[in-house]
Amino acid sequence: MPGVSSSWNEANSTTPWGSEGPVAYGVVMSLILTTGLAGNILTIIVLMRREHRSKVITPFMINVAVLDLIIIALGYPVAIIANFTGIRMKEGDSRCQWTAFINGATGIAAIITLTAMSIVMRNTITHPIVKKRLSCKYLFGSLCAIWTYGILTMLPPLVGWSKFVPGAAKVSCGPDWETQNASTLSYNIVLLIVGFVIPVGIISACYLNIFRFLRSQPVPPAFISITSQRRRAHLRIARMILVSIISFVISWSPYCVVSVIAMVQRAPALSQGFAEIPELMAKASVVYNPLVFTVMNRGFRRSLCRIVRCLGCSVGHGISRRDGLYIWLGMKDLTDRSSVISNVAVKKR
Repeated sequence: MPGVSSSWNEANSTTPWGSEGPVAYGVVMSLILTTGLAGNILTIIVLMRREHRSKVITPFMINVAVLDLIIIALGYPVAIIANFTGIRMKEGDSRCQWTAFINGATGIAAIITLTAMSIVMRNTITHPIVKKRLSCKYLFGSLCAIWTYGILTMLPPLVGWSKFVPGAAKVSCGPDWETQNASTLSYNIVLLIVGFVIPVGIISACYLNIFRFLRSQPVPPAFISITSQRRRAHLRIARMILVSIISFVISWSPYCVVSVIAMVQRAPALSQGFAEIPELMAKASVVYNPLVFTVMNRGFRRSLCRIVRCLGCSVGHGISRRDGLYIWLGMKDLTDRSSVISNVAVKKR
């Protein structure tokens, strides 16, 4: 299209990226989008199966996947389109406001979800005789609080406390880290504290508590009524969550460091081109959780393999829709299927 081509050439002629930079950025973002989309959809499908639904940590794992899907579906395409069309974002326009808000709100809600998972695992391991199942009311309240926390944290720039501005390449937006006035500086400090320092502090305290508990009481009396196998399972889940947290923090730390440097020196910390690397690392965080769950959770891996095999079989051998439904529900044998059918028959009577 002539309009797109001219805007692309105009953008390339006025940016230090040249012609290769936007292409590289677009390719990387497209890979993140497609990989993250497939991985998080499969994650939700696996966690909705019968063998995972009853686990105390599953609702929070699903919430992380849903948050990742929201940013993948509603945030990343805006940046990709802006990059490939050459139509750069401007301060104050709707695209800039939207991408900054949705990126920030979902990112903060994700780290708060990981914080909640750390608290749950800390309570599960250090208080094993306490009831493990969380009530639906508690789960609903927790998830609503997580989403509200993320939204409220990123709402101030939309109502006049600080502002959202385009990044160096002008294909996405974020908080204004460079302007030095009372409004911008105060919001940036609050954002760093509530969006990074507090969650990481709580997570560190939870895992330090778990570590001290295991060192002080290798086989505590409270575990007498609980099998050692269950305890090992809890520890495996705790390690998996810890790796998810570490990968998330590693993804976002470069962006946080660059932002703090820009805030202190009142100028961009990196030149255009290099400035997009921390941003891409943060955006790639949506890819890591499905990989961590697959590598570190044997049950998750088995369920995923069954689903992939069933997809292949249904395509190659023409499995009926009814049998496919049973497979998705995790009903592996004829006994499970017949029990469902008999229950339906009893209800009809």
